[in-house]
Amino acid sequence: EIALIYPAQHELSLFEQIRSNNWFLRRALLVRPTPNKPFHRYLLELTKQPEKVIWSELTIESERHQYTPEFKHLLQDFYLAF
Repeated sequence: EIALIYPAQHELSLFEQIRSNNWFLRRALLVRPTPNKPFHRYLLELTKQPEKVIWSELTIESERHQYTPEFKHLLQDFYLAF
């Protein structure tokens, strides 16, 4: 197994590389900075055995410096402000 954080703008080459190296996607978290912006990061978990893929999304801010509850929950152990 392997986990990656990857810039979204390289999506096509990334998934080609995954397939050509006989890896399979297990989980994918698509991250966007705000609700109206496109995804900018993919957090991926890969495996050597095919499985059902679990897809999810995360938005970091609802407005400038207004973090979403999901983002706060995810990082509360790392940031004192949350």
